[in-house]
Amino acid sequence: MKLLSLTKKLKGVKIVGKGNPDLTGISENSKTTHPGELFVCIPGAKHDGRVYAEEALQFGARAVMVQGDALKGVAVPQLVVKDSRESLARLSNLYYGDPSQKVRVIGVTGTKGKTTTTYLIRAILERAGQAAGLIGTIAYQIGNKSYEANNTTPSSLTIVKLLDEMRRQNCKWAVMEVSSHALEMKRVVGIEFQGAVFTNLGLDHLDYHKNFNNYFFAKRRLFTEFKSVKARAVNADDPYGQKLLKQLKSKAVGYGIKSKCAYQATHVEHKPGQLKFQVQGHAF
Repeated sequence: MKLLSLTKKLKGVKIVGKGNPDLTGISENSKTTHPGELFVCIPGAKHDGRVYAEEALQFGARAVMVQGDALKGVAVPQLVVKDSRESLARLSNLYYGDPSQKVRVIGVTGTKGKTTTTYLIRAILERAGQAAGLIGTIAYQIGNKSYEANNTTPSSLTIVKLLDEMRRQNCKWAVMEVSSHALEMKRVVGIEFQGAVFTNLGLDHLDYHKNFNNYFFAKRRLFTEFKSVKARAVNADDPYGQKLLKQLKSKAVGYGIKSKCAYQATHVEHKPGQLKFQVQGHAF
């Protein structure tokens, strides 16, 4: 794909330097950059990705994306953007043809229970004959393939690549754990979520978010900032779940055991290896 044809659809980008190379892919890690790729400089907590641009060029990068000011002494075209994290997410979706438009994505967020919930949703979908991939803390699963997971929610580029592979493997659905870090760091920008689930809010990650309000607002993004979401399920037994339900009003449904809500489990019997309950008159 030609650089200029790709960037035509990317808003707020300034092109510095001449050339219109054919791109063979996108890279965010200088050490794994392949010839012909566009290297994206990501600002990190300790190091700015700008310092790795030269290494990426030595490995064959044909273009560079950089946040802020253009790099000096670089012979390849540069895409200068305001926010390289957000631009990487949008560029990845453009390059791979917006795979979340073909694979329906369900996002699960919360402090605890994300992994269990994603596995349950995937099992329900597959039991119904709907092939579903999974992106989570333990592994990324596509059909019979399983890849080791490095983060609860991987980088935006990895997410789009996984969704693209799911599309090619004829998956109808993708079930994804969505961390508050991923929402704040714009890793899921451009993903067209169809469904969103909130499990709870606990004491984790306050070192990053500083306080509960910031933590809650980060989680809430999944329910308010993605216009594609058609279904929202929120834990009504959690205080912050109740807060979210009040804010979302008719746009969300509650689930729980203790609270009266749309999907309240009753007659709960929990034994080793067995769980029984009723929801809306149906026994499970």
